[in-house]
Amino acid sequence: MFLNLVAFMIVVRLSDGVRVDSLSVAGKDAQSITLEWSLPSVVDAEWVAFKIKYSTDNLIYTPILLKNINLRKFRIDNLRPDTQYKIQISAVNKNELEGPATDFVLVRTLDAGLYFKLDL
Repeated sequence: MFLNLVAFMIVVRLSDGVRVDSLSVAGKDAQSITLEWSLPSVVDAEWVAFKIKYSTDNLIYTPILLKNINLRKFRIDNLRPDTQYKIQISAVNKNELEGPATDFVLVRTLDAGLYFKLDL
């Protein structure tokens, strides 16, 4: 009985979490993607970080923990050119529990093709 009550309390607590709104791509190049997002106007002080997860294969996700709840923009570097990435973000509280994650954003890095400036 006690174990069921604890599990119920954890589920209820997570459902009250902060949901990151409107994750979008602010920029990209051959080796990086810049993300931006927003939060509700009031955020409880227990929310202290963000966790970004990204993948190219839907099997293995690379996590990035951003320990600053005031961030609204972040650039993921060292990516592969001309590759599609699946990305989402969630807020993380002091107990390292994640709130609801955003929907996934699909974005492809640019081709690293040959670029040059031609002066005529």
